[in-house]
Amino acid sequence: MGPHVKSQSNILENYKVRISGIKTKPELNDQIVTLTHQKSRPGRYSCKLKDGSTKSFPYSSLELINPDQNQTIERRENPAPHGAGIFAKRFISKGALIFKGEYPKDLSLETLRKEWRCSINHSCSPNCISTTKKNDESEYFFAMRDIHPGEEITRAYVASCIWSDKATRLEYLKIKSDFQAEACFCHACVTNEAEEDKLRKDTFNLAEIAFGIVSKRNEVAFEKSWKSVIKPLLMLEDTNPVKTGLGFCFFRGFWFELSQMMKEVKEKEFALADDCFNDLAKEAHDMVLRQLIMLGFVNNSMITDKLVSWWPERFLIDDVSEKVNQQI
Repeated sequence: MGPHVKSQSNILENYKVRISGIKTKPELNDQIVTLTHQKSRPGRYSCKLKDGSTKSFPYSSLELINPDQNQTIERRENPAPHGAGIFAKRFISKGALIFKGEYPKDLSLETLRKEWRCSINHSCSPNCISTTKKNDESEYFFAMRDIHPGEEITRAYVASCIWSDKATRLEYLKIKSDFQAEACFCHACVTNEAEEDKLRKDTFNLAEIAFGIVSKRNEVAFEKSWKSVIKPLLMLEDTNPVKTGLGFCFFRGFWFELSQMMKEVKEKEFALADDCFNDLAKEAHDMVLRQLIMLGFVNNSMITDKLVSWWPERFLIDDVSEKVNQQI
């Protein structure tokens, strides 16, 4: 979603979950409900039931609903230049669960070719990201941005391809994946122009500076860089691959830190004077909620990168959710 379109009022209501394993009230099992913003105890999530009431359930009893794949996506054979690909049949909103791919028991080449998750091609400007469930290795695919009917569902085999120039992207693919082709035939590389390489570099530089400022919670630097760094970055459309990948494939934790920072400075003169500040703050907050689902709900954990050491830091979603709820 670009900054020119207002965020939806309740992002979590877009996610439907199925209740199971409730022994005290078995009649609740198999109900399909929606998540809510209401606070709950650690390890539990508040859900809106069919009768309109709200009740919290333990994380272990909730599972994200896998959309009807036949209504949402389709597998096409031989779309040039690939052997097969997955395409959207309808509009898929940013953050939505596209489908859940099961880990195939039969690892034969014939079976793998028919497996949806194995038919998602690489793109240096991907529109989806996946999270693997630890206990069964099933894989949940989420939309990183709005996806339109007829658009191919793609992922980045190597995250660094998102912010690199065309020549470097190919080297990354050869070194860090099983990519054996002499060229990358994703749409981004086929249509690549010098301006595109510069755009990726410039956007990454903005993101790197912004991440450093919000990670250190430097209010003075935030205010000074609002018009030159922070706001220009947030105003970029989701068609910019670096903006789309920000917080997912690199600089994880950016949206949470940004959301907290914007909350802390919202009463300052520069924020009050900017007509876009509140909408951009809402967008940052909504991105935190989406990432709680997209990156962490499947395993009740979320990984972010520390700015200096780059060692991954793992949080229970409940810890992050509690801090996010303070903004609601």
